[in-house]
Amino acid sequence: MGKHSKRRKHKVYSDTSSFDGDFFPETKGRGIKRKIRSFFYAFLIAVLFCGLVMGAVFLLTKSPSENEIPRVIGLTYAEARKILELADLEIVVSDNLYIPPNRNINKLVITEQNPKPGPRKADEHTVTVWLKTLKPISIAKKNGTKEGKKNGNNVARENGGSKTNDSDRSQQPQPKNTIRVCIDPGHSANSPASEIDPETGLDVADNSGAAGELEAMWELAITTKSMLESLGYRVVLTKESPASYVNLKRRAEIGNSCSVVVRLHYDPNLHAILYPGEGQYKERGGRRLYVDPAVSRASRELANSLFPFLKEVGITRIMNDVGGTSNNSGPAFVGSVLSKVPVVLIENNPSWVRNNPQGRELVARSIVRGLEAYFKSR
Repeated sequence: MGKHSKRRKHKVYSDTSSFDGDFFPETKGRGIKRKIRSFFYAFLIAVLFCGLVMGAVFLLTKSPSENEIPRVIGLTYAEARKILELADLEIVVSDNLYIPPNRNINKLVITEQNPKPGPRKADEHTVTVWLKTLKPISIAKKNGTKEGKKNGNNVARENGGSKTNDSDRSQQPQPKNTIRVCIDPGHSANSPASEIDPETGLDVADNSGAAGELEAMWELAITTKSMLESLGYRVVLTKESPASYVNLKRRAEIGNSCSVVVRLHYDPNLHAILYPGEGQYKERGGRRLYVDPAVSRASRELANSLFPFLKEVGITRIMNDVGGTSNNSGPAFVGSVLSKVPVVLIENNPSWVRNNPQGRELVARSIVRGLEAYFKSR
């Protein structure tokens, strides 16, 4: 055989050679791309997962929208009140339920609410709730409780034993000349830095208020007093002049001799009717005074009667007390914990009542209309 007929031996490289990448750079490139693609997909999944978690946390922790009615069923009364306040809503217990005297309702669980959770209508400012363990007034009446007798559909007349229903009673309102209205023009001149009441332990010193507030609230009080007296009501002021100093306890004592107390203030930012909430208190030096639950409920009714008229003159909401500026702790005002009659505090819009005689007259007229509505409903 010739030399050209010899078979050549060819070197065979294994597919598993560790040098494939060196000999075939395109193979190495594909491997790197796969790794980058895998890393990108893992990163994208991680980002999506974090987004879902953050979204869920946001939905669980965000404040209730002012355009929605939050769900409070299953919560305690105290928990529900905080949530509803964030949504600029007031919480009230159904008038059909009997609340025993001195019963603390803050830990009672809500079983029903009205309006239901969902979109909020423009005229909805209050959520009525029903509480577990509280009995309807009709049952309380059947069991012979004083509250049941007081709030039942039929009420015995004092001069007989005959009965009248609520609609008949509403047609026979209390004579106006027997109703005493206390108007409390806010703040005092020459107030001491502190004035400790030995009986309660509270600091009952007043203060001079915002610029121009003393004079404007005095003028509003005088205008309101004149209008009420022209209708036959008896009116008491808590001080004799704009510059008079009257401490917070003495103001409450004067108010307790009347049917209701209307406290007059103004604030550049807060334009609201405030009333003491159940469970609110004032505290100093370890001594704590709570708002009387009956006073709270009656004060809420008074605020609700005033609001439809006062919202026409700059008042935007109803809310609970916010503590004031006295040298005490606790959310209630000093006058609220010392009050034995329904009491509200009106934080007016200064533009309506300061250096504005016409505006003051409109505000005074709205207060009078609200009081008229309150007394006619009782």
